[in-house]
Amino acid sequence: MLIGEITKKVKKKTPKYDKIRKRLIEVGMVLAKSELDIATKDALQSLSETKFLPKRYADGSSELLGISAKYLIADHPRYRSALSGDDTNDMLLDFVVEEVQIMNVMFEHLGIQKYYLSSLVSEKSDIEGDVQEDDVLSNELRDKAYALYW
Repeated sequence: MLIGEITKKVKKKTPKYDKIRKRLIEVGMVLAKSELDIATKDALQSLSETKFLPKRYADGSSELLGISAKYLIADHPRYRSALSGDDTNDMLLDFVVEEVQIMNVMFEHLGIQKYYLSSLVSEKSDIEGDVQEDDVLSNELRDKAYALYW
């Protein structure tokens, strides 16, 4: 299966970064459409013991990371766009938001959803005091915001 192929590729002396990245996305597509059987779970467990997560740096260099390394996963366009500088890009895995969504089942099984930007962000209001929400105005504002981003 594709997962075993990735495991073999990452164990090579000089693993092919782009091929591994492409195969990970293909695995994500397959897993999104099928059930995780025992063989697939075992293959993912084997993969999780290797360095297979692609990370590309601002200087163009790249490396493969293990699941316990330090990194972030851009799972939401709004949070991804907020981190647009070179310093923060060096923290992100080399996947666009759409690819992360494709690989969600795999990431969930590997237990790395805790690195999703959306799980690390907490919204905070600067409004203090006794505030009462205006439901009509809130709904109108929400509708306009959705219209801007969708």
